[in-house]
Parts: sequence; C-alpha cells; structure tokens
Amino acid sequence: MKKLHKNIIISIIFLTISIALGYVYLRKQNKLLDSNKIDNSEITKSIDTINDSSNISLLDTIKDITIDNSNSTIPLSSDIVIYNSHPDEEYEFGVKVTDLGALINHKLNTEGLNSSFISSRSNIEYLNSYKISNESITQNASGYENAILLDIHRSNSGSFESNPEMITFVLAKDNQHFEENNKFAEQLINEILKSDKVKASIYYYDVTSEYLKLNQELSNNSLQVEIGTDKSDDNYIQECVDVLVSSLKNIKST
Repeated sequence: MKKLHKNIIISIIFLTISIALGYVYLRKQNKLLDSNKIDNSEITKSIDTINDSSNISLLDTIKDITIDNSNSTIPLSSDIVIYNSHPDEEYEFGVKVTDLGALINHKLNTEGLNSSFISSRSNIEYLNSYKISNESITQNASGYENAILLDIHRSNSGSFESNPEMITFVLAKDNQHFEENNKFAEQLINEILKSDKVKASIYYYDVTSEYLKLNQELSNNSLQVEIGTDKSDDNYIQECVDVLVSSLKNIKST
C-alpha cells in the first residue's frame, strides 16, 4: 500500500514538472513569434505611399524626363505638334510652359501617339513671338497642315478672363480655319469634361490682325491652350496635363 502511494506521488510530481516545462517552452516560442511578427499595417502604408502619385510633384515628374531641346527639328511628320509661342511664361511653383509642353509631348508618346515637341529659345520679343513660332512650325514640321498644333501657354492671373482652375482654348476668329478649329476645341472640351476633374472653356479673339491669328491659319486643328494661370496649384496643373493627354488619345482613337 505504501508502495502504491509512493508511485502515485512520484507520478504527480513528474506530471507537474512536465506541465511546468511545457508551459515554459510555449512562453519562449510565443516570444520568438512576437519578435518576428511583421506589422502589416506598416507594409500597407508603405505600398500606399509608393502608389500615391499625389506625393510626386509636377517639378519632380518633369525632372525625371530626359528631353533633348537642343535640336528643334522634327524628324519626318507628326500627328501632333507641341510648341510654345511664349516660352518665358512660368508658374509660381517653378515650372515653365516649355517644361509643360515637353511633358505633354512625352506623355502623348508614352500613350503611343505620334507627337513632337518644338523647343523655343527664351527672351523672345512679345510682338515677334507668333512670327517666330510660325516659322518654327513651317520650317521644321513636315505635314503641319494636317497635324494637331497645340501652342501651350498659361494665363496671367491679372487678366480678366483668367481662371487658375481652367484649361482655356483661345481661338482667333480672323482666319480661314476658324470653323474647323472651333469644332476641334469643342470636341476636346467634351472629352475633358468627362473627367469631372478639370474645367475647360473657349475664349474668342475677334480682332482683325495678322499677329492675332495665333498660328491657327496653319491647320484645321490648331489651338492655343492656356493651362491655368501663374497662380495655379502644382497638383491641379498636373491633373490638367493628364486629362488633356487622355482626351487627345480618345479623340485620335475615334
């Protein structure tokens, strides 16, 4: 009987020790798991940061584009020609309209469209600016008569028709292609307004002047495009560029 009691006591002691050791082992394993645990919320946050293009400024986007502006000659013909009659126009956040023209051209080419950019020299006398850009187009852009010609500007915040959150297509009534250019502008506006992100309008110059033909006598699809004003927000201008490129792509696809 004593022997039986002794065996029971030994068994209880052994079982207690086993449970204690098992508990200690499990505690150690849990600590190891905790130390190696990955914080999924931080990973998600990092991915969201990478995918959030709003964190990238327009200036950074332009800096990432390698563009050789040393040669303005356009090889062969292009369906779309981007240029700047007033290359010194600039936004307060440090981007010039020439940067914007180059960016639009880059994005159009990325989308598979046949576009070319004519670079312009700075410090052009205002009264000669359209004459100079006209010569650049006629001398360098083969087949310009059948191309989309887009003269990229920004409006002046002091101008009565300016709006920092608007793409304005400026049309000269005094030229033989006015009706066709007007139809093209309306077509572009219809595409732009589908985005619900950017507003667009048309401003008409009803003045008889060679200077104010705005190169729109060169093509049936020639427009002056004023993207915001000098006071416009960086992110909004970037949105304008993306919507304009998308709209041109949609028109060319129809």
